[in-house]
Amino acid sequence: MRTVLALLVLGAALAGPWSVQAKGVSLAVTPASGACTDQLAVHASGLQPGVEVYLFASSASGADRELITFASPSTNWDFEIPSGVRYLCDEFADPAMDITLWLSDGSNAPRTLLASTTFMRTAPDAVAAGPVIAVTPPAGPCNTPAVITGRGFPPGASIDLAVGPLFTLPGSGGGGIGMHGGTAAADGSFESTVLVTTGGDGRPAASPSESVFAIECSRVARMRIMASPSRSAASGYSSFNSATTVFRRGVIAAPAVGTGTKRRDTSETRWLLAGGIAVSAAAAVGAAWVRYSAERRPAHPSRNR
Repeated sequence: MRTVLALLVLGAALAGPWSVQAKGVSLAVTPASGACTDQLAVHASGLQPGVEVYLFASSASGADRELITFASPSTNWDFEIPSGVRYLCDEFADPAMDITLWLSDGSNAPRTLLASTTFMRTAPDAVAAGPVIAVTPPAGPCNTPAVITGRGFPPGASIDLAVGPLFTLPGSGGGGIGMHGGTAAADGSFESTVLVTTGGDGRPAASPSESVFAIECSRVARMRIMASPSRSAASGYSSFNSATTVFRRGVIAAPAVGTGTKRRDTSETRWLLAGGIAVSAAAAVGAAWVRYSAERRPAHPSRNR
């Protein structure tokens, strides 16, 4: 009987984990190779409509993973990584960058690997022309006292700052919040704390949690900060090229390597389930026959000595 129970448990274990698996999810990135700063088009197909999926980039070894975005798409899903975004390029210096798609487990966490593809860096990344900016610190909680610094601006240039999502999905509405950031110094350098000292209504922020920076940070996990020519400047938008940097809210980790459950073909699932049931049924029949034979066997009479 114990053997039967053990086989039943084994059959259930074989069938259970695979019963939710599906077939046909694919992922592709176009172009498949080039400069990391190229515009990349990501296409997924074969999805179940309405389920939440997570798109990650990682080094080829899988040691580091970084969330690009998450969404609840229809059967097919197209996502565009704009050209010139150095964010992912700086994160992953390996020649190969894996793009993976994960399914949520229902609690806003990626658990099941749906599909993967690879982008090969075969060309030098584009070098941004004009000024550059940075945020210090580059990551942390939304009440971080962030400072925006820059260099390479035209001396005395009037600069507007805009904060918003790193990648804007179609229909998501708006690109964030914009405001005047200050003026470049005579040597072309720039420094501003306006994002953390000004509230969403333009007045001084009463607390760090009410600043423009914190308000936008609470909406998006990866926040783009852009420095552009002020609209009030005489030369307008043509005075210099915009500069961009990224602030990361905390750490959004993908499952560790090997912990995600890979999806299997539904036909394989059926065979596993049928095999588990067949083994369990055969064991039950065999045990019943042994018990029946033992009950029917006549008792041996005692021998006289």
